[in-house]
Amino acid sequence: LHQPQSRDAFNIAVFCSLPLEGNAVESVFDEVYDDIGDIYGKSSFDENAYFLGRIGHHNVVLVYMSHAARLSATRSALHLQSSFPNVSLALAVGICGGAPKTPDGRHIFLGDVVVSHSIFPYDIGPLYGDEFDLADQPHEPMLLLSPEPQALLAKVQTVPHSHQVRSRHTQHLAAALSAAGMEDSAYPGAKNDVLRTVCTNFELPDIEDSEDGPDSTIDPDTRHTISGRIRQRSGLMKSPGENPDPAMHIGLIASGDSLVRSSADRDRFGEDYGVIGFDMEAAGLGEVLPCLVIKGVADYADSDKDRKWQAYAAASAAAGMKALLEHY
Repeated sequence: LHQPQSRDAFNIAVFCSLPLEGNAVESVFDEVYDDIGDIYGKSSFDENAYFLGRIGHHNVVLVYMSHAARLSATRSALHLQSSFPNVSLALAVGICGGAPKTPDGRHIFLGDVVVSHSIFPYDIGPLYGDEFDLADQPHEPMLLLSPEPQALLAKVQTVPHSHQVRSRHTQHLAAALSAAGMEDSAYPGAKNDVLRTVCTNFELPDIEDSEDGPDSTIDPDTRHTISGRIRQRSGLMKSPGENPDPAMHIGLIASGDSLVRSSADRDRFGEDYGVIGFDMEAAGLGEVLPCLVIKGVADYADSDKDRKWQAYAAASAAAGMKALLEHY
């Protein structure tokens, strides 16, 4: 492909709100056209910072957002449109909190990638006692995909194409992790993939796959004294001694300005709506452009916000994005 002559040739935008997310996305570009934005320029009132290049057969503009918030995402998307009027798909790529399982019971591990078949905008609003009540919240309509990305997701869920995507995801991740500037993105190890099972003092669950002893602590989000166990996710992996291939899960992504930090709240989102991941930008992007969320799971949307998985999860998301774009 020849380098495009103008901004009109770019059809896909990737939005990142954290430097480590943008760093990961930059690592999967096949060709860089403009890494500082001085070749193609932008409209006079556009406040975004851009990185432009090619991923596969697509001309892609990487957008660095100032904040991970709905209003900031909407503003960034509007500014993008003023400079790149032919962009028809926004990809929210980076890290997120994830559910431990999909609605059909498949395990989600840290470093796996969640992809939106639709986006659930939410606003937690005021707390009700120690937690919020989803049933009492006014919900906006789901943001559904436009036909083209819907067709993409339908295609990659067929058996032969899902195998291709998983294989290419793994290959692209290995390449990204070996790229310059990605030295801090190595796989943290299965022993660090820990899911805290939270319960009240009166209901201690029997966790058959637990590899650790009981644990008691104060959940800072619900302010409940909890007794539970630390479940090592490595016991559920096929090859605990090796870096596992990341999986890709397609489902409903919740998007709002409030960060979900409670396992109880996370589980209610999952039980009531089938949510598999939690994002803070997609609802804002989806107000302006068709939006597909492609996020690496960096934590389990609970009080254990350990940053050690963030760089790897961002790399996994970028690699998953590249694998999907090969079919788009």
